[in-house]
Amino acid sequence: MLTRVWARGFADASKKKTQLVIKDGPSLQDFISSASVAEAVEKYEGKLKLEKGDRRLRLPPWLKKEKILPSENENVSRLKKQLKTLKLATVCQEARCPNLGECWGGSEDSLATATIMLMGDTCTRGCKFCSVKTARAPPPLDPMEPENTSTAVASWGVEYIVLTSVDRDDLPDGGADHLRQTVQLMKLKKPELLIECLLPDFAGDKISVEKLATSGLDVYAHNIETVERLTPWVRDPRAKYRQSLNVLKYAKEVSPRLITKTSIMLGLGEEDDEIKRCLANLRSSNVDVVTFGQYMQPTKRHLLVKEWVTPEKFDEWAEYSKKLGFLYVASGPLVRSSYKAGEFYLKNVLRNRQFFLRVTSLFIIFEFSSSSSSLVFSFFQLLYNTLQGKRWVSIIIDGKNHLLGRLASIVAKKLLQGEKVVVVRAEEITISGNFHRSKLKYMSFLRKRCNINPARGAFHYRAPGKIFWRTVRGMLPHKTIRGNEALKNLRAYEGVPAKYQKTKTLHAPSASRFRLQPRRKFCLVGRLSHEVGWQYQDVVAKLEAKRKVKGAAYYEQKKKLDKLAVQAKVNAAPKIAQYQKIIE
Repeated sequence: MLTRVWARGFADASKKKTQLVIKDGPSLQDFISSASVAEAVEKYEGKLKLEKGDRRLRLPPWLKKEKILPSENENVSRLKKQLKTLKLATVCQEARCPNLGECWGGSEDSLATATIMLMGDTCTRGCKFCSVKTARAPPPLDPMEPENTSTAVASWGVEYIVLTSVDRDDLPDGGADHLRQTVQLMKLKKPELLIECLLPDFAGDKISVEKLATSGLDVYAHNIETVERLTPWVRDPRAKYRQSLNVLKYAKEVSPRLITKTSIMLGLGEEDDEIKRCLANLRSSNVDVVTFGQYMQPTKRHLLVKEWVTPEKFDEWAEYSKKLGFLYVASGPLVRSSYKAGEFYLKNVLRNRQFFLRVTSLFIIFEFSSSSSSLVFSFFQLLYNTLQGKRWVSIIIDGKNHLLGRLASIVAKKLLQGEKVVVVRAEEITISGNFHRSKLKYMSFLRKRCNINPARGAFHYRAPGKIFWRTVRGMLPHKTIRGNEALKNLRAYEGVPAKYQKTKTLHAPSASRFRLQPRRKFCLVGRLSHEVGWQYQDVVAKLEAKRKVKGAAYYEQKKKLDKLAVQAKVNAAPKIAQYQKIIE
């Protein structure tokens, strides 16, 4: 017992002595401020490579960062509370990112932001470098996650956001529809937002890749992680090197305007020749952006670090990658694929591309105006809308020869996906069944009211556009936030308004009237509306007759305009090439 007490006292004294030495000695901040990174590497006496018999490498000083506690920073505390309330996971926490305090804390020059991890916090794959939880059958997807994510991002006030996700091999499409819906909702609430998505490989499924590539995101990211030789040992067996290359290549083929991005971890035992071969493969797959970062072992059960790569070596790889023709390279020990180091550059690249398209339109218009002065006004109006960044309606449907219920079902699905839908000529929509029976049913509906206070409703619409609008509303969860926002994107008109007369309309074959059985009776919504009190049937008919006459003249003129536009592009090509060189 006496020996045990003496040993404990000796240990306490030794511990106090060590604490005094650390307290009185130079701090990490003094070390950083007193010498450059190059001097720090020279003075470092520890091992940089793992040798046979070593358990693990000691963390070098250039990888140490000051930890920011939630209690020490208001932004960290606020973000943590908001994410917990909305039940959102972040890759910052799940993957134990060393840059969490910097990104969440923000600064005078940058806003606080987090990289949201979609589809839950549990992955179906078990890569040996990743600390995200794994399971064969993770919990089902949260249907409110797209809405919560878009709400959170809109409240942050950022211009550039990074989204990532876990792998969900248990889902038929790998979660592609869920991710696409999230991106579209974010673009719906904030059209000017630039979105980068760090996505899984979807087991190489091209349909899922295409869904995301055409969803409206700006940067398509998928990490190659390591060189081809180490891929089977570092990544999950289902994640293959060539499969990742094909995913990045196909995303670029589907949407050439996308910026494709990938990331490579160093320090796993790769050779320089293997990295060069990997970079060559990435360039041949038309990858635009590559990032290099130091692999750091998250827990003891993960892969050991084989080598600490010095900052000078990272700079060498950055220079080598730029010579290969990558659009942007971020290389450093603490750089991560979702780190904000490259966000400002990528944001400027995307803005410059948008500006280039506007400048191109300007030159074409000037060339065109010299050929046909009578059409200058309409083209300058188009240019003004382009420069203002206005979003055009994505889907315009002609209601003629469509069945009411089937068309409403299709429109409701599109609205929930974040699309804007306009339906014209609603009076020409078809209702299957006998007209007199349909009229009796609608008259019965018109008699419904609140006996105590009729002003409370129900409110009865008689115009064809309103009848269609109410039909779609019945197919949406319009009392929820998501359904209410979706319903705001629907417009239904009688006839064709002037602003849509020169726009191409769509037809939904699955909702066509010609799918009715032969000799099946039907009626038009316009006739039903007229019988129950709509008074503008004759007015709409006269306007439609005038529109058809104008339409015939417009298409004759359009043929001439197409020829002039082709010639204008040829004449403007030398001038556009000069500006293309400046932007590049």
